Formats: sequence, C-alpha cells, structure tokens
Amino acid sequence: MANPDPSATRTQRWLRLAPGTLIVLGALLRLRAYFHFRPLWLDEAMLSLNIGSRSFVQLLKPLTDDQSAPIPFLWATRLSITVGGMNEASLRLLPLVCGVLLLVLLWRTARNLLDTLPALVALAMAVLSPLLIYYSNEVKPYVVDALVTLIVVNAVLVVIADSESPKPWRRLGLTGVFAVLASAPAFLVLAGAGAALLFTPGIWAGRESRRRLLFTGTAWACTFGVVYVAFIRPAASNPYLQTYWASSFLSPLEPHLASRAASAFGTTMQGIFVGDGGSWRATVGLALLLGCAAGAVRLARTRGVPILMLLVVPPLAAVAASMVHRYPIAPRLMLFASPLTILLLAAGLDGFTARLERGARTVALLVVSGAILLLPLRGAIHGFIAPSEQEDVRSLTKMFAREHRRGEAIYVFSRSVPSWAFYSTDWSAPDLLRIGRLTELVGSSGPAFRNAPTRGRAVANEGDSLQFREADFQELIGIPAGTGPTLEEPGGAERPDTGWADNERRRIRIAAGLEPAWVLVSSFKPAVGTELLRSLKEGGATILSRSESASGFLLKVKF
Repeated sequence: MANPDPSATRTQRWLRLAPGTLIVLGALLRLRAYFHFRPLWLDEAMLSLNIGSRSFVQLLKPLTDDQSAPIPFLWATRLSITVGGMNEASLRLLPLVCGVLLLVLLWRTARNLLDTLPALVALAMAVLSPLLIYYSNEVKPYVVDALVTLIVVNAVLVVIADSESPKPWRRLGLTGVFAVLASAPAFLVLAGAGAALLFTPGIWAGRESRRRLLFTGTAWACTFGVVYVAFIRPAASNPYLQTYWASSFLSPLEPHLASRAASAFGTTMQGIFVGDGGSWRATVGLALLLGCAAGAVRLARTRGVPILMLLVVPPLAAVAASMVHRYPIAPRLMLFASPLTILLLAAGLDGFTARLERGARTVALLVVSGAILLLPLRGAIHGFIAPSEQEDVRSLTKMFAREHRRGEAIYVFSRSVPSWAFYSTDWSAPDLLRIGRLTELVGSSGPAFRNAPTRGRAVANEGDSLQFREADFQELIGIPAGTGPTLEEPGGAERPDTGWADNERRRIRIAAGLEPAWVLVSSFKPAVGTELLRSLKEGGATILSRSESASGFLLKVKF
C-alpha cells in the first residue's frame, strides 16, 4: 500500500483549517471595532434617538429626522437596549451578530457554488471587506440586509436542488416573507430568486411545483405591497431624501449619466473590496466589475442559468429601480448585494485561471486574489490597531457637563444636535419632550434643519426663538448654515450663507450676557468652523478654552 503524499496531506489539513481560521479572523476584526465603543455619529444618533425614545408600538409609526429602518431591526435593537441599557454596545449588538453570521453563511453558500479554493477566496474577501467590517459596528440595518440576501439565496438553492418536495417550498415562502419585513432591498433579492426559479427546468415539469411557485410569488408580492405602503413609501417619496440622493439615481433622462454611473459603481465596488483612499481606488473598483462579469459567465456555464439569475438579477434590479428614482446606487445601500458580488468576483478569478495546469492554476489564483486582498488587508490591520471615529460629541458633552456653571448657555450647531441630544440625555429618566423638540427642530421640515440648502440670500436676525432653558443651562440651537444638498449641487455648498456666522455670534452674545458661553460644533464643512471662529473673534469674544475631538470642537468664550 502506497504511503500518502505528505504535501497532499498538508494541503488537505490546510483546507480544512482555513475556513474556520478566516471566520475567526473576521470575527476578531469586527469585535475589535465593537469593543472600541466609538461614539455615535450624526446618522447613528438620529436613528438611536428614535429607538430609545419610543415604545415597541410607537416604532411602528414613521420615524423622525428623515430616518427609516425595518421593524424587526428596530424591535431587536429596542429589545437590546431594554436589556443592556442605552449605550453604543447595546445599539450595535445586532449588526455585530449579523456581521459574524454573514461570514459563516457566505462560506456555506460559496462551497455550494464554487470549488474549495475560490470559495476560500470569496470568504477572505468578505472577512476583509471594508464596508462589511464597518457596518458590523454601525446602528444601521445595512449588514442585516446583506445577511438576509444570503438567507434567501440559500433557501432558493435548496428548492432548485429539490423542487418536488413541499418542505423546501414552505421554507422559501416563509423566508421571503421574513426578508421583506426585515430588509428594505429584499424585494430586489426576491426578484433574483423569482428569476432563478422561473429558469429552473424541473419546476416547469410538474403541475404541483408550478402551483407552489405561483403561491410563493403571490405571498411575497402581497407582503411587499403592505410593507411598501406602510413603511417604505414615506421614505421613498421624501423630498429631502430625493434631493440628497439625486446624484445616485441613474436616470437616463438626466445629464452626465455615464460619469454618474461610473462614480456610483466605482465607489460601491471600492467600498466592498478596496477601502478608502485616493480616487484611483474607485477606478480599481470599476476594474473589478470585469471580474464579476467574468464570474457571471463562468457560473452560467458551470452551474446553469438559474444560478446566474440568482446572483446577477438583484444588483441589476437595483440599477433599474435607480433609473426611476426608487433606489440610489450608493455603497451603503448596495451592501445588500455585496455577498453576490463577492461570489461573482471569486468565480471570475477562478475562471481566469481555469485553463492552467492544476498546480499553476492554484498558484495563479492565490497570486491574483492576494493582490486584490492586499489593500483591504492593509486597511483592516490599520483599523485593528487604531480604530477610527467619524464624530465624537460624547467627550465634548461630558466636558461641558463637568465644567459648565449653572445657567450658562451652550450653542449647539444644527448638525451637532442629534449627537448632543443623545449624549446630554439621562437615559435612566429621559426627557422625551426635549428629545421630541430637538429632533423636530433639525428634521427636514424644522426651522433648524441640519442639512438645509442655501437660502440664496444673506442671513440676518434669524433663530431668536431657538433658545430653551434646561435644568441648569440654556440651550441655543443653531440655525442652518445653508450648506445642504440641492439638485444643482448634490454635495451642497462649501461655504455658509453670507451673514450666517455673524448672526450666530449675535445670538450667542445675547444668550451669554456677562457670563461665559459654550459653543459646540461637529460634523461641519471646514469653512463653517472657520467663519464662526472668525466672527467670534471679530465680535469681541475671548476664547477661554478649546477642546477638539473627531470632527468637532467645544469652545468656552466670553464677550
């Protein structure tokens, strides 16, 4: 009897250990970010205020601050803070769990569709994906969307493998209904599921399987209709959100379609596979689309048209929805399709090396995939050593609470209000009236709208009513700087409206009187902070102290 080849034995052992090792690595990367407990930033704070200030029943109503999220996400997060308290760890627990589970399910899916080595490449891409790491530690449902996509894909694969048995159909039907309830882009994923089932020959062979397909599709459509009318339509028709996402809609009737599409696709692929950096990374992201296209061709040849439909139709459906202004093509909103693009790219890389000899094929696949993984690996290592923070109002709020004297005024820039409201609230006995007032003020219909566009005129004598007395301080809410997005300038103006800074200095001076006042500014464009500081100094303010944090600063001034 021949002795086993030692090198082959080592390879088999490595292949057995590699999936678990990669999943553990992915979990560690996500846990490192989670246990850094970075402060909530503007977007997270807005959604968190809704969750923390409402009951389970009240979360069924439209959210304030132009926010929206699926009810299961809201309820699960509400349950988490009920048990663990109103803090970053409780709020981000669900995304963390879903981010880790996604890796496990992606490996299972990849092994069903790909050979072992390209399946490992797909898993490594998911482990190091910048967006998947980041949104596993964000109070937003985007990583949940990606997990739901994989759950649907796996349920469809079971039906394709055994379309005659009723059990897989029941599971698929319930999975689709759950997906619509739990994920806003699930209807795009179900479009791919329906297309895959329609192209599965075995389903058309029997009357019973055709009946099941019709029943399943009807259940999905009815569920989506109810969810759309009750929860999705208000956000989809929100005028501010339509303006905010204007540059991410790929309507063929609007100018510069080619450049907008290149930007949307390039930044999306960059976020999934490459990470932040220079604009050249978006070009790399666009180049990776060619690998996805090659993967689509390879899967069609090796696994059949149903699998092709299952993976390709959802992102294409998103593009179609974008053309009619119903789904923006942007990195975080396309995260639901990240598992599909990862599988397609891994299949494409496998296809590029398919004609090589076995040993050379393995080496070539490892080299090419290693080159692609180099940039996200570098980013993951940097993030593990020094986790980043988008905005830190938490430390500035603590400093104010510790150092201010009773009755002193604090001016809060409009874009700082959500984070300020979160961190200045005693969540053991929250002042719900104050939270409601603040969120209404900075919402898109409020007088202090955090992202209002330019007025087109000079500012004078505005916002005098936006001053409120709290228990031991005066709260002065800033008026909009006028740097929000417009259809003509999707990125908004870089400079505040003329007279804005002088108007705010006037309000601060009146509120302060002869006492010191505090100024909290975060999540601002550079010229906003510069103009306000200039106006304060020219208006006779002496800066007694200045503390800076990520994307923010806190001043103590006296006139």
